Amino acid sequence: MTEKNNEGNISSGFLISASLFSLITLLRIILNKETFKAAKELLSSKFFILSMIIVSVFSIHSLSLKDENDEKLENLQIAVKHGILGLLIAILAKIDLVIAPFWLIFLASYYLGMG
Repeated sequence: MTEKNNEGNISSGFLISASLFSLITLLRIILNKETFKAAKELLSSKFFILSMIIVSVFSIHSLSLKDENDEKLENLQIAVKHGILGLLIAILAKIDLVIAPFWLIFLASYYLGMG
């Protein structure tokens, strides 16, 4: 079950929680010299940037497809969402943010029904 209001928009609870998570994570990256250095190295890698572009294009395309009766498409979209979540966890681990993946998984499971 997803947390949405009557108009199909994402709930305000999710927006507040995701914003707070993002703010705390960004502050942690900016204020910790080692974490900032690791993030800067990652973002300066041409391979990483190219890979992120490819993943983004594939994800946007896959998630924009519409066919409510196609089980394979539904499985593809669930797999893409889980893949994005896994990628975010890997990035957080790479820059040595150990606790953030817990909250990321919690928010995705609770608000987005990705259990």
